[in-house]
Amino acid sequence: MSDRLFGGVVTILSLLFLVFAVPSIGNEWQSGPGARYFSVGPEVFPNIAGGLTLFLGALIFLTAPADAKLDLLSTSDGRRSVAVAIGIIFGFVVLLEPLGFVLSGTLALLAFLLWFGERRALVAIPISVLVPLFVYLIFLKGFALELPVGVMPIEF
Repeated sequence: MSDRLFGGVVTILSLLFLVFAVPSIGNEWQSGPGARYFSVGPEVFPNIAGGLTLFLGALIFLTAPADAKLDLLSTSDGRRSVAVAIGIIFGFVVLLEPLGFVLSGTLALLAFLLWFGERRALVAIPISVLVPLFVYLIFLKGFALELPVGVMPIEF
């Protein structure tokens, strides 16, 4: 029952996101100097994420067995892990503007890896640094979109 409830909540929240939040993204980018080079705007990624979340939520809702339980939240350790994950994400969002994407992403990814059991520094640190840097470069070079640079501007 709880899997279906989870799937239903995810489906409803993603539908609300797609109906109310995504249309509120402005189109002022179309009047900018680089608009003639791009046919997509900042609403593309929220649409993709919202559509994928809607699909997966509906899939969970429709295919979950009636007697399935959400075991993760049935123990105090599971609830603590969910709370810590939400806290790390919240911290990432709060630090995104002042520190920038790469630094806040590095800290968040390192916190996730450490909290969920990775203790090898030679694994955790390179992953925590390289993944946000790679994502930043994809957005900068592949999509010509600059993520927040914060206190550590990166020149490429």
